[in-house]
Amino acid sequence: MLLVALSAFVIPPNVTARWLDLLGLGLINLGLVVRVWAIGYAGGSTRSYKLRAARLVTAGPYAYVRNPIYVGNLLIGLGIVFVAGSWVALAVLAVVFSIEYGAIVSLEEEFLTRTFGDAYRKYAEQVPRWLPRLGRPPAPEPVPAAFSWRAVRKEPLAVLSAYAMAALVEAGARLPGLLS
Repeated sequence: MLLVALSAFVIPPNVTARWLDLLGLGLINLGLVVRVWAIGYAGGSTRSYKLRAARLVTAGPYAYVRNPIYVGNLLIGLGIVFVAGSWVALAVLAVVFSIEYGAIVSLEEEFLTRTFGDAYRKYAEQVPRWLPRLGRPPAPEPVPAAFSWRAVRKEPLAVLSAYAMAALVEAGARLPGLLS
C-alpha cells in the first residue's frame, strides 16, 4: 500500500494508474473469495432481510473474523476505489460502509446475543469484529460446520456486479467528461 502511494510521486501517471488497477482487481478478487468462503460456511440465512440463524457459525472464516462477508464487501469496495483512483471515492466508501455496516452489525450482534447467549458472548470475546485475527483459531466447535457449495449458488451475481462496477469506473476514467 505504501509502495503504491509512493509510486504516485516517482512513476509516470499512466503506470501508476495501471498499478492501482491491478491492486484494485486483486482486492476485488480477494473480497469475492472471502465472500464465497464465508457464505459457504454460513449458509443461505445470512443473505436474508430477516434476522435468523439456525446455528452459531464459528468455522471457516468465522474462526478469524466475526463478519467475513462484510469484510469481503469492504475489500471489493476498496478494490473499486483503487480502480477509480479517487480519494473522494475512498471517503464515500468509508462513510457509507461505516454507517451501513455499523448499524447492521449492531442489530445482528444483539440478535445473536439473544439467540445464542453465552456461546455468542464467548465467541465475540475470542474473535475480532473487523480485523481478522492472525494465527491459529481456537478449538473447533463440537460439530464443525461444513462448507456448502449450494449456499454459494447465487454468488456469480456478486462476481458480475463487482466486475461490472470496476469496468464502469475504469470506462468513466478513460472517457473524460462521461461521468462529470
